[in-house]
Amino acid sequence: MSFRPCFARIGRPAALCTAGFLLSIVPLSGAPEGDAPPPSQPREAQGDLLVTFPAPDLDGQLVDVAGMLAGRPALVVFWATWCQPCIAEIPKLRTVYAEFRSRGLVVLGIGLKQGGETADKQRRAAMRHFMDYPLVHDADDKYQEAYQLTSLPLNLLVDRSGVIRYRGPVLPADVGRRVAVLLAEGEATGTGRE
Repeated sequence: MSFRPCFARIGRPAALCTAGFLLSIVPLSGAPEGDAPPPSQPREAQGDLLVTFPAPDLDGQLVDVAGMLAGRPALVVFWATWCQPCIAEIPKLRTVYAEFRSRGLVVLGIGLKQGGETADKQRRAAMRHFMDYPLVHDADDKYQEAYQLTSLPLNLLVDRSGVIRYRGPVLPADVGRRVAVLLAEGEATGTGRE
């Protein structure tokens, strides 16, 4: 089955419709009317090291993101409240976090400020959607610039060494298996972190 993305401007619904399957990839800005070329790839691609910056949580407290992720596998998700595909992924993210948190997985949501986003809007969305994993707000656009983000969501699965092992606009169908593999690699080498 092949999918053909249909991009739209911020504030307009965007969808990829295929035989009963709905998948959306929402551009951050500047998409022309109608179809657009695929979004730019982030500078960091699969196999590259994750780039992190300190960022405020949704209550304004500065979070040492590098310290939070150090030595732990992570699922890093770039999102916004206006991004329907981002919101649609939240139940799966909660499930993965609940299943693997005790074994050391970090799920981190990085909310962008594009499109009028504020930490307060993201905090309300987090409460409404029961987002129980850590969330930070990209208040200074450092993540958006570093990853050259032009569409959301963006999901990164990162190993204990900070190497990006998966990068994509949707969670892989086998995300649980992939996380289990990353956790097992650390447990086999004795680098597991509780």
